[in-house]
Amino acid sequence: MNVRAMKPADWTAVRDIYLAGIATRNATFETTAPSWERWDASHLPDHRLVAEVDGAVVGWATLAPMSDRCAYIGVAENSVYIHPAHRGNGIGRILSARSWTEPTPPASGRSRPASSPRTPPASPSTRPAAFASSAPGNASVSSTASGGTSCSSSAAVPTMVDLETSPETGTGTLRLDLPRRLTAEALGTGLLVVAVIGSGIMASRLSPTDTGLQLLENAAATAAAVIGLILMFSAVSGAHFNPIVTLVDRSFGSITTRDTGLYIAAQVAGGCLGAVIANLMFEEPAVEWSTTVRSSGALWLSEIVATMGLLLVIHGCVRTGRASAVPFAVGLWIGGAYWFTSSTSFANPAVTIARTLSDTFAGIKPTSAPMFIAAQLVGAVVAVVLIRFFYPSEVAHA
Repeated sequence: MNVRAMKPADWTAVRDIYLAGIATRNATFETTAPSWERWDASHLPDHRLVAEVDGAVVGWATLAPMSDRCAYIGVAENSVYIHPAHRGNGIGRILSARSWTEPTPPASGRSRPASSPRTPPASPSTRPAAFASSAPGNASVSSTASGGTSCSSSAAVPTMVDLETSPETGTGTLRLDLPRRLTAEALGTGLLVVAVIGSGIMASRLSPTDTGLQLLENAAATAAAVIGLILMFSAVSGAHFNPIVTLVDRSFGSITTRDTGLYIAAQVAGGCLGAVIANLMFEEPAVEWSTTVRSSGALWLSEIVATMGLLLVIHGCVRTGRASAVPFAVGLWIGGAYWFTSSTSFANPAVTIARTLSDTFAGIKPTSAPMFIAAQLVGAVVAVVLIRFFYPSEVAHA
């Protein structure tokens, strides 16, 4: 057996062994293998090994940062996967031990910043020998080690792993299967639309002669609902509830193309169902096309600004280590944007489509919706550019 540094050319064999581990259902909570780029971005570049037998890769081991939180500075996760035909031969034990003690040249040609406070090489004497207690047939084992480094006062830069599990930028910390995540996205978007349309109807009935008060009531109820819904579903699906959020996450690689399409379909379907339910709750027709025309350059510009700001709020929080603030920051942004944009901040294609089904305070005429959605897409493009500009190291091993 030969143990050497992992190379990008090994990825096909590494991925196949990883998929074999997934199939055991006791090696990882993941259900699919990532792309090389995503995998490469989430593992330390200088602790990657493969084991070869007769020139074929039969196992691999890596280290990955546990978290960007200060409490986890110096803590790494050791993953070891062995081909099913070669388990029980001690290969995993050798790979696990050497992956902690033998730094290797970066496989992708980049080096980790020397000043990084994230995860210094760990001392093998401080980690538990978790590999020895693994059940027979397990393809991977995770261990942790403390490097003894003091916590830096500067915020750590999230890795791709952090983006994949944070609210609004990933698919949930629970890493649930796709049907559960799609159900959460549909239900969450539906309840969001119920809040938008339902509070609009209630506001127009409670304050029939005061449009300003109606808007205040509508904005307050929507902002509060957004906070609650993100808190409710962020761990389940990532709590996107918005095709724009999902598309931007796809552009950063934290969700797959297949899941992106299914998320968007679930959001639109859930939003439309939410509009029907909101109408019925207030004894309105289940579906009544809105007659409210919303069409002007000022409104479209407002949608660009509202959408751009929403995405910057999300990624600004997540990429500076404040993911827990996302529900409140998003709720506050949406509540405020109701007032400082002339469009009252739709900033969501699924909600825009759903609001065409209600001829009430929050409605929008179907012929006005396409330009609103186009403006939202423009806002998303601007936001992606700004996110890359302001937070250029979102996948760096910092």
